[in-house]
Amino acid sequence: IGPEISVNSLLKNAFRVVTYHGTVHLEAACHGIRPIVISDCTLSKYEKRLVFKPSSEDQYDKLIRGETNQIFKLGEKEILVAKKLLYIRECILGFGNCINSLTLYRNDGNSKIQKDYEQVLESLDRACDMLIENGRFLNSNNHTLSLNSLPIN
Repeated sequence: IGPEISVNSLLKNAFRVVTYHGTVHLEAACHGIRPIVISDCTLSKYEKRLVFKPSSEDQYDKLIRGETNQIFKLGEKEILVAKKLLYIRECILGFGNCINSLTLYRNDGNSKIQKDYEQVLESLDRACDMLIENGRFLNSNNHTLSLNSLPIN
């Protein structure tokens, strides 16, 4: 995707979305599109009804080449679930706030990247215990938790 085309503009005009992994499956669902996913992702683990996760090449082919787009449309309640899950993933479980990180985008210049680096570097002493605890948690649970989600000892 070039700098002139955003993922949001693509999703606003998409009828079907096929993805391997990442947040685009959640973003598609937030736009009312039931995505086709290849690997396990947030929706395939927690809200299976909001994604297609075919188990064979034939199933993928039927979904991709199918004539109707109706089966890909999500209702308002399903969209709300996707939005809540995206919010949880990005705002509650993320590390950004814990390490004072800026949100960076593809077109951000070097000065913003440098500012982010400096802010994170300054926050590492405060966040060190949380990062070590997350390393332990990741080792045993395959997930991480933000500072606000970690149990207080």
